Amino acid sequence: MPGEEGNPVATPDAVLTPAARDALAYLEARDREGRTNNVPRSERLRAVDPTTARLMAWFIQSQGVRSVLEVGTSGGYSTIWLASAVRLRQGQVTTLEWDPVKVELARSMLARAGLAGFVTVLHGDARLLIPTLPGPFDAAFIDAEKEDYPTYLDLIFPRLAPGGLLLADNVLSHADELRPYLDAVRRHPGLQTVTLPVGRGLEVSCKLPA
Repeated sequence: MPGEEGNPVATPDAVLTPAARDALAYLEARDREGRTNNVPRSERLRAVDPTTARLMAWFIQSQGVRSVLEVGTSGGYSTIWLASAVRLRQGQVTTLEWDPVKVELARSMLARAGLAGFVTVLHGDARLLIPTLPGPFDAAFIDAEKEDYPTYLDLIFPRLAPGGLLLADNVLSHADELRPYLDAVRRHPGLQTVTLPVGRGLEVSCKLPA
């Protein structure tokens, strides 16, 4: 936990090894290329904004998180940040992705980053996979198809530890599409939540004690 002797809180970039930086740089270039060349949205990496990724790594580090559930791996950009943060406490990230091409890319990028041992990549429909995961998770991150966010909220909440963090991306860039999620998370009796205007908008929710 924060402040424990031997577990100092690092600045976000400090959690990255040279290998992780190399993998992130490659994915950032791939993401820029896809957006510049108007590659169809379903085929792009759709990586989280770097500022958002750094903030999430800081949350993971400062809160002493050891177990993370990620819904939407894509090419593994956010996964590398999350795994880099939990690595310092020998933690684990479980990440879910339905696209087999992106699953293979993410696995290769995690190996390139030297983080494969800190991540379990599961291929399949997250709506079916999440109920099979025992938890509890100290944190969860949603960055997937927008219409499914409310379903993920319902599935993840029981598997989130008390005091755990639920992070959701794109809440400002896709505000209309994510209105059902925002309405649900803001009225949820077991969560406190705030919208942070970083990147494409990050909703940060904390599970209240029982």
